[in-house]
Amino acid sequence: MFSNVRKAISKCPPPLEDLKTFIEDFNSDLEAELSLISNLQSAMRLIRKNCSLINIVILEAVVEHFEIDDAQKYIDDYKREIDESCRNLSVDLCLNEPFDVVRASPPLKCETATYVLGWEATEHKLKDVTDIISKSSGKFIKLINIKSIESITITCSFPHSLTGALIIKLSENLELLIKNGLIKLTVGYCTIWKKQKIQEIQELLEEEVQEIMEQPHDTKRQKELKETAQQLTKILSEKEKELNKIKEKIQDMLSQKKTKEDQNERECTLVELKEVKETTNDLEEKLQRMKKEYHIKCHTDSTSASYKIIKGMRMEIEQILTNKTGLLDQNESLIDIKGEIAELQEQISVMNYKRDALKLDWEISSEQTLDKREEGQPGFSSRNKGTSWID
Repeated sequence: MFSNVRKAISKCPPPLEDLKTFIEDFNSDLEAELSLISNLQSAMRLIRKNCSLINIVILEAVVEHFEIDDAQKYIDDYKREIDESCRNLSVDLCLNEPFDVVRASPPLKCETATYVLGWEATEHKLKDVTDIISKSSGKFIKLINIKSIESITITCSFPHSLTGALIIKLSENLELLIKNGLIKLTVGYCTIWKKQKIQEIQELLEEEVQEIMEQPHDTKRQKELKETAQQLTKILSEKEKELNKIKEKIQDMLSQKKTKEDQNERECTLVELKEVKETTNDLEEKLQRMKKEYHIKCHTDSTSASYKIIKGMRMEIEQILTNKTGLLDQNESLIDIKGEIAELQEQISVMNYKRDALKLDWEISSEQTLDKREEGQPGFSSRNKGTSWID
């Protein structure tokens, strides 16, 4: 295409100075290079250098300005082919491919504009890229390359002298870019816009709300959501029942444990009561033996003081036994029973002491009685002595 256009221009070339002046007015950054041009061929090489495969704006402007009709038809045919190719060519086939007609050194950072779009390379065509660039910046910039990692990065170049105008143009069309998935936009060293996380969340919520509003009331999705909600409710109800069963089991286990503890406590109490009863029986047997012993020793003299003391002790012992039996029948506390047993043991010790005293008193009384009898019967001793001597 470019070769045919150059031939058509060569047939009726415009004045060189007029051509240089027009190119300088179109792009003032080319002023230094235009000063070195001395013929038409050099001017055409400069024009080709500033064109890309999909952007021939400067060549189209020259042909249109100088009314070169033979070259115009080649340009129109090329534009139709480019437009059709862009519509059919997927972005993933253009990744990391240069769009320059002539290999040149990369532009400076201050002459570069970068679009970062949240697109999938396989889901978009090259036409989408060219449209977003032309709608947002007009004819200020040209495409250099397209890269893709997690998103699509479009790198373009522009004349440095148009930096201010480009920033204003992009700011005016910023809303359009955001609607088309813009993540970040930079011009030179200036960041025009950067998407924040909160904006991403807000956009997702807005999209969901929009989908819900657009859908009719009885849609398949809503039915699925209702079914899911019912299933979740059913699962929660079952889990709640299982939890209640577990609580009941725990309550039963606690009740059984408490019952066993009560049974063990009763068994321990019964064992202790049995031991107390056995001890009491032993004490009763000892007291009975003491009663018999005192009864045997004192039955000869029921009027003596020792007999009265023993009788009083007997009544006291019987009273103690009666009280003790009553205490056992009334199931008094174990501590009170043990206290009574201790008192009973003390009383037994006292009675043992009294028994020894009574025994001694009884022996003394017996000796005194014998002495009195001997004094009242004087021959009794001699007769006894004689009998003893004869024997």
